[in-house]
Amino acid sequence: MKKIFLFVLLLMFIATPVFASMSVDIEVNQTQVTLSGTSSYKNMPVSIRIFDDYRSYYIDQGLTDENGDFEFNFMLDENKEYSGKVNVNGEAKVFEVSTNGNDVILPIIIKDTAYISIKGYNGQTVLSKTKVEVEEGDTVLDILKRVLEQNDIDFETRGGYVKSIDGLSEFDHGAKSGWMFKINGEFPDIGMDDVEVGKDDNIVILYTTDLGADVGNVYYVEQTGLERALEEADEIFNDEDATEEEIKNAIDSLIDNFSKDSEDIQKEADAKKVVSNAVEVIQLIDKVKDKIYTEEGAEKIAEAGAEILQALKKSAGKITEVKTREKVKDVTVKAINTVLNVVDKIQEQKEVDGLVDSIMDSAVKIAKELEKEHAKEIHNNVVKLIQKAIEKLGTERLSQHQIDKTGDKIVAQVEVDKLFEKAELAVEKAKEMENKLAENNIELNRSLEKKIVIEVPSGNADGVEINLPSGAIGSMLSKNIDKAVIKTEIAVFHVTAKTFGDKARDKKINFKANKVELTEIPDDAKLKIPENSIVIDLDVALDNEAISYFEEPIEVSIPYTGEVEDSEKITVFLLKDDGTVEAVGGEYDAVTKTAKFMTNHFSKYFAKISVKEFTDLNDNYDWAKKSIEVMAGKGFINGKAEGIFAPEANITRAEFAAIVTRMLKYEASDSIAIPFEDVHKSSWYYKAVAAAYQNGLVNGKSSKTFDPDGKITRQEVATIIAKVLKSKSFKQAGQKELDLFQDKENIAEWAKSSVALSAKLEIVKGTDDGTFAPNKDASRAQASVMLYRLYKLLMN
Repeated sequence: MKKIFLFVLLLMFIATPVFASMSVDIEVNQTQVTLSGTSSYKNMPVSIRIFDDYRSYYIDQGLTDENGDFEFNFMLDENKEYSGKVNVNGEAKVFEVSTNGNDVILPIIIKDTAYISIKGYNGQTVLSKTKVEVEEGDTVLDILKRVLEQNDIDFETRGGYVKSIDGLSEFDHGAKSGWMFKINGEFPDIGMDDVEVGKDDNIVILYTTDLGADVGNVYYVEQTGLERALEEADEIFNDEDATEEEIKNAIDSLIDNFSKDSEDIQKEADAKKVVSNAVEVIQLIDKVKDKIYTEEGAEKIAEAGAEILQALKKSAGKITEVKTREKVKDVTVKAINTVLNVVDKIQEQKEVDGLVDSIMDSAVKIAKELEKEHAKEIHNNVVKLIQKAIEKLGTERLSQHQIDKTGDKIVAQVEVDKLFEKAELAVEKAKEMENKLAENNIELNRSLEKKIVIEVPSGNADGVEINLPSGAIGSMLSKNIDKAVIKTEIAVFHVTAKTFGDKARDKKINFKANKVELTEIPDDAKLKIPENSIVIDLDVALDNEAISYFEEPIEVSIPYTGEVEDSEKITVFLLKDDGTVEAVGGEYDAVTKTAKFMTNHFSKYFAKISVKEFTDLNDNYDWAKKSIEVMAGKGFINGKAEGIFAPEANITRAEFAAIVTRMLKYEASDSIAIPFEDVHKSSWYYKAVAAAYQNGLVNGKSSKTFDPDGKITRQEVATIIAKVLKSKSFKQAGQKELDLFQDKENIAEWAKSSVALSAKLEIVKGTDDGTFAPNKDASRAQASVMLYRLYKLLMN
């Protein structure tokens, strides 16, 4: 037996050129040859061709295994010299092998020829059969590109496949149309850039309108369907140069194939396959939603979400496996949220109403088949979608004659009369949808919000000014509108009846938002502001008189264009006149790429990542660690010392009042008089207790004592949280919510309704033993987690 060892260095171009190696071991036993090798390419295409001057004797292809190894076995004639070529992942070397006893294998360079022809739509000839030279390592794609260039035929490729030739593109004749190829009469199941061309090979490039069925590719047709559609969609969706038209066609193909695979659901195995397919499809579609800019594209995505829910509706009742049932919930929520993210782009109200009805019908039926906690999450997301539909109905985009642009500033004049019709439509739609939700046994935590949204197109302006005429707020709110939202690309303002109080009802209101130039920022402050953060200067005036503080904190959103590894770490900061900065909270919205926060006065603000870590949050506090660090990063809570939080320590009544009012931006008016004799004006907590008292959050231990240094119990915490929720229009919960706790009888009568509401909204939960422990003093960790959940609920 003769054993020959071949070592080839392959050059790869990644970020910078590096060398990888491929070793090949050839064993020749008379005429039986075994070629085995190893390379640095794992699970990648590998091909081999053995030939002489007259013909090919052996051709094969496959994939390297997970270690990069490969092997081919074949027979050759005795006492002959052969040439060979091994190609791994597009890198190739030519060698010689002998069956006559010669042990030397030398690299050689051979110029071969092959043939190529191109047939377009309906078999029309684009290029007649043409003889071409084959360079070492040439693939089908290499040959095709070279011959097209030589014949001045336009073409476009993407990655390893052909997008268009001579003006004829994939999808031009339907979702199943595109270019494919065969070589020597066979249709390979790998791409053009993976098939190496050898001597006398005959390549035919073909245009198909039916996934290959119309051009004789039976094998390809058998391998297509949803799997092929997923593969193609993934390639298109990941291509930065893909057009929206290509994306829409890929979505069509995905949903067509998904729907076909979901038609016949007889057994649990069928249903589980539908769920698995739905996960892959919605993940792909959700990934590409940000590349859709047109109404038609948004409709495609929304219809895809609705189609997925239709299939899940038919599948959910057949699934018994717990993990798969949870997966049904997850993909249902994902599909609803995907629709939610694009529905703003759909202008036709009938289209939106139809989508909402279809999605609600499917989601309700899916939820009925799942566990209570899963159903609750699905219902909550249905409500979000409905709320968005109502908001769309109440949206008025200002026309060009209402906008004056001077330099890089926009000045907008709002005409209130145009908003009245929108207000009435929003109110009417809210009532209609509340009735539908009730019919479907979906319980609302609070009434659907009725909004007027004023969109001010500001383009690339660096500043915007919005003028509302006298009585605008009063007129809008008289139509039973809960909130007026003024939406610009620089800032978004959420105005309620309480924001400015009664004094604003009959006055002109002037909002301003301006981007602050870096040159206007004090030098010591510049170091605290990341390069990708945008500082926004906010201002408001009533009848041209600046407003220092608001009657009720206002919600504002400002842009954030920086990195987002963890959205919960995005925090808004106040930039003070002295150059210092202060965290004021905030919640990042990945759809709008803005950070929303609450404030009781306007100034300069910017968003950035804010992280605070504590060394004493060990494994025993895994359940609280993230909540504590997020709340600390947002400036709501502090440690006991540098890096020390003391999670096990009890929290006092004054400390809790301080955190709540800081989080909600409540401040006491100068005129407020509190009755507590043990809360002195010189105390650090005086303003916090006064603000909590003025806003109805706290009572004293008696009419004249507050007990600021006393511990606060878990049921007292729940009571304060419930008061916050009720002030934000959340509905009271039933006593059945207390069944969650084994010790519900120990909850004081005065606290039961508050604990029930807090439990229903999952802000308070039981301890490890299933009890609520109402009279137990709350720890700093427990209080932080409960307030973290409250803040998330209010901001979302």
